[in-house]
Amino acid sequence: MPVETLFSSDLISSEVQAALPKGHTIRPLSSEDYEKGFLDVLTVLTTVGDMSKAQFLGKSKVNAKERFYYLKAHNHEYFTLVIVSPEDRIIGAGTIFIERKFIHNNGLVGHIEDIAVDKNQQGKKLGLRIIQALKHIGAKTGCYKDKARFWARNNVEGLVNVDGPIVDVDGPIVDEDGPIVDVDGPIVDVDGPIVDVDGPIVDVDGPI
Repeated sequence: MPVETLFSSDLISSEVQAALPKGHTIRPLSSEDYEKGFLDVLTVLTTVGDMSKAQFLGKSKVNAKERFYYLKAHNHEYFTLVIVSPEDRIIGAGTIFIERKFIHNNGLVGHIEDIAVDKNQQGKKLGLRIIQALKHIGAKTGCYKDKARFWARNNVEGLVNVDGPIVDVDGPIVDEDGPIVDVDGPIVDVDGPIVDVDGPIVDVDGPI
């Protein structure tokens, strides 16, 4: 069975690829990544569950428990990419999905989520590279804005300003279903200046 990728590799940033450690590759999620540890990497975020290869792939556009082929059928909206080690194992992953708006002349917004790096591979700026690559996809697909939602914990230098320079995140990145929470350093507003807070912030379109 031929290997299939979730979307075209033309959307992968050559600059991000060049910035990775030697022997590492960043590419779209593929139909063979079930065996290469993709789901294992996601466990640094939360519980994944006991998913079979059939559930990972699926063949239907309507079965909510099937993933790869559903996402591939909607690959104008869903973009999941992975970082592969020299040993051909998945050690990092992230997703951007595209929301269609009425505002901004029917504009598009990219939502960056599920940034995951294998716990034994953290500290190599792989999370940063994933975010940069996802922002590149957002720009290539016409998004006027990207939004990121995750926690960064342990040795945090800062979170991500998704409308400006990316701040380095040197530590485990953990997804979370609520507001972005700072634990050690500053939080960067998605459209405004850096603010320093002690608790959660809400998702806003301007300075806090």
